[in-house]
Amino acid sequence: MSARDDEQIKEARKGKTSSVTKYYAEELKSGVHTLDDQREHSLFVESLIKGLALTKIYIKAENADKIDDIKIPKEEMPEGWDDSTKTKVWAHFKDLVKESEAFNNSNEVAFTLNKNADFHESFYGDENSVTICTSESTIYVLHNHPNGSSFSPDDFRVFTESNSVKNFSLITNTCRRIEILTKLDGFDESLFKSIVNNAEFTRPENAISYIKQKLLEEPVGVKWSVYYEQENDNHK
Repeated sequence: MSARDDEQIKEARKGKTSSVTKYYAEELKSGVHTLDDQREHSLFVESLIKGLALTKIYIKAENADKIDDIKIPKEEMPEGWDDSTKTKVWAHFKDLVKESEAFNNSNEVAFTLNKNADFHESFYGDENSVTICTSESTIYVLHNHPNGSSFSPDDFRVFTESNSVKNFSLITNTCRRIEILTKLDGFDESLFKSIVNNAEFTRPENAISYIKQKLLEEPVGVKWSVYYEQENDNHK
């Protein structure tokens, strides 16, 4: 963890940071959550608690190179991917965050890719959402989340209802975390919709935990992968 990140976390504990909600600052002080609960807590204030409404983080174009530090062990590669797929998708993520920073005020941008992971179309949104239009040739969807949250109800809807989409992914604006939803053989659309509909998104962190647990318990046919920037020794 850098000295700057550590200082921001200290400010969050005092309830003085603009990067977390007043609610979460109070929970930090009360000890409801600890900084060791999840690894992403030590990566950046955006991940103090995944899913809460955090303030938008503005992209630094040079941070796009951090994406190369987000590794995927071979045994954790999304179904149907190989090293070539990962290289192409990561390159598109670099282009996406640069485009968001340069042309959309660090707000949400989405890319759709075809079966060869080649670029097809881009869509611009606002700080909290982006409307994504898919077609029969859309296999991959990539987008960014300016506030560092995990998947939203709209994300789950597009992933579920777009029959051609096999991979739906997000990257945070710090370029330190990528999440990927993958449809597996036997994907059960109605069961997945039911699980998402039963999640309580008024507390996003609880909704995300609930959905992840259900994916482990039920034969849904969805894999949810989360990959992080690999920390160097001087950042630990």
